[in-house]
Amino acid sequence: MASKNKVCPQCKLEKDRATKFSNYFCKKRQRTITKSWCKVCTTRRQKERYHTVPGVKESAIVRHRGYRKSQEYKEQFKVWRSKWRKKTVENLDDSYLKERVKRRGEEVTPENLDKARTSILIHRIKKKLRDG
Repeated sequence: MASKNKVCPQCKLEKDRATKFSNYFCKKRQRTITKSWCKVCTTRRQKERYHTVPGVKESAIVRHRGYRKSQEYKEQFKVWRSKWRKKTVENLDDSYLKERVKRRGEEVTPENLDKARTSILIHRIKKKLRDG
C-alpha cells in the first residue's frame, strides 16, 4: 500500500499525496498513477515555459483561437451560458446585482443591491401579468 505522503523532487518538500499531487490513468499499466511533481511545482514550470521558451505562447494562442471558432466550443458555450444565467440572473446573485448597480453609476451598498433586486422582481411580475 502506498504511503499518504510523497516528496516532490523539485521543491524537496513532503506533501500529502491525495491533495497536493495530480493523478493520471496509465493505459499501459491499467491503473492510476500519481505524478512525480506536486501541483505547485508543475504549475510554476508550465508558466515559466510559457513565458520563456520561444514559440510556446504563440502556438497556444493560435490553438486557442482555432478552438473558439469550432462548433464544439460554441455548443459548450451555449450550455455554460444557460447554466450561468439560471444560477446568477434568475436567482439574482449579488455578483449580478453589483454589476447592474455599477452600470447605473451608483455606489455598491446593501441598500442599492436591495433596490436593484426589488426593481428586477417588480419588472418580472409586470411582465408575467402583461404576457398572461
